[in-house]
Amino acid sequence: MFETKYFYRGWRPETAIHRADEDGNAKTAADVGWRPYIVTPCFPGYASARGIGAGAARTILWRAYGRKHHDITLTEDSLPNIVLHYTDLMDITDDVATARIYGGIHFRVDQDVGDRVGVEVASYNDDHWLLPLTPGDGDGEESR
Repeated sequence: MFETKYFYRGWRPETAIHRADEDGNAKTAADVGWRPYIVTPCFPGYASARGIGAGAARTILWRAYGRKHHDITLTEDSLPNIVLHYTDLMDITDDVATARIYGGIHFRVDQDVGDRVGVEVASYNDDHWLLPLTPGDGDGEESR
């Protein structure tokens, strides 16, 4: 992922907003006072490593346990009035992506591409590496 980040060298929102007068688009204006809610990491944003991890984890869990009908509740002692409850694995990773965007450290494309890469990597690994060890463990083929 970091090779991709440094190959494309995509701006993060903080840089893009501060330097919007340099982007060649007459409809944007710089706002040097804008600050993200989350401290901006010191490396390029595209594509989101968190998006890749979330997409990969969701794919493996989805294949093992199904997408829906879970009972997952998240709380944080320092935020006692906030309780997140999920039944769909997709909702969790959608919230992760949205938090990174609302936090001001990623654009939507960073998250979307990262998620797709994560799904592809996890699917490849599941199809090619995470295989049954003995006959009859799921696919009817001989031991690999």
